[in-house]
Amino acid sequence: MIGSQDIKTLKTWDQKLFMKKTTNPLEKEMQENLFKWFDLQHPELHYSMWHTPNGGSRHVVEAMNLKRQGTRKGVFDITLAVPRGNYHGAFIELKRKGMKLTKEQREFAIIQFKNGYYVTVHDDWNDARLFITSYLKGTMPFCSLQVLEQY
Repeated sequence: MIGSQDIKTLKTWDQKLFMKKTTNPLEKEMQENLFKWFDLQHPELHYSMWHTPNGGSRHVVEAMNLKRQGTRKGVFDITLAVPRGNYHGAFIELKRKGMKLTKEQREFAIIQFKNGYYVTVHDDWNDARLFITSYLKGTMPFCSLQVLEQY
């Protein structure tokens, strides 16, 4: 639920409020900032965008349990479950500058693209923010797997 202080923050929103000055933030920092912005900007879509915690360090027992429960290697970080244009939704991967997609992430992207989803990769949370804004307006560029070549 968004309070009046959140609305005030949104109205005076500035990228500096969300992100410490760093040239190569961690993926988790980018995701935190993206979701902070998204929840303020699109409270009505709160349950339409989420993070899938596939990576990270875990206790070996927890990792085994998650694998048995259906966790899949390569699934992109963020799901935007909102259809727009010819797309059923979007999968967004955030990468630190200089990091590459894994083989499994490339496979995931190709399969989901063929299934009718928009797939995109960003190394800056603000670029991901701009993508989400254009996607929700239906003004996003045509999805092409060429975006994977730079990652």
